[in-house]
Amino acid sequence: MPLQGQWLVVAALAGCGAALGAGYDLYNTILQGRRGWRWLIPLADVTFWAAALAGVFWVLLVTSDGEMRLSFFAVMGLGFGLYRVWFHPTVVRSVEGIVRVLTYCARVGYRLWMMAVWQPVLGIFRLVIRTLEGILHILSLFENIILWPLGFVTGRVQKRLKTKDPTKSAERSRGIRGLWSWIGRWVKRSVKKG
Repeated sequence: MPLQGQWLVVAALAGCGAALGAGYDLYNTILQGRRGWRWLIPLADVTFWAAALAGVFWVLLVTSDGEMRLSFFAVMGLGFGLYRVWFHPTVVRSVEGIVRVLTYCARVGYRLWMMAVWQPVLGIFRLVIRTLEGILHILSLFENIILWPLGFVTGRVQKRLKTKDPTKSAERSRGIRGLWSWIGRWVKRSVKKG
């Protein structure tokens, strides 16, 4: 391998080590900063190391035709160490700042959603329910107003229809003929009184 190709492999592997450090800091800072997300850390670790393994072997395949040497891991460790010394604090602070900004934006968005959409819809729903309750209350009052006189009239008619004479009662119970004869007698009595 020519000298230029060797420097390319060294630079690629050192960059790969730095990228692994940055990736680890990125997801670890995000998950450690959120209380409800800490249970995801083991899953994220397994995913990260599987992706790191695939990424390192892809870099080795592209730069050195898949040839693997112990010195390559030393170069990756050097890239990781340089990252930790120079860029680790900056990356962690940047990620924490981005998470804070996104959390703030999410809270503001949630509050705007609640004020602009949810509360008006809920208010309209409550207004409709109260209106329907009011209408039902008014209808029940009208029902009582309408049915009271009907109940009074029905009670009077039933009292009038009750008779102690079993023959008249039997006449009424004989069906339509009995009903017509009873109505005829009632009309005759009413005409005689009037």
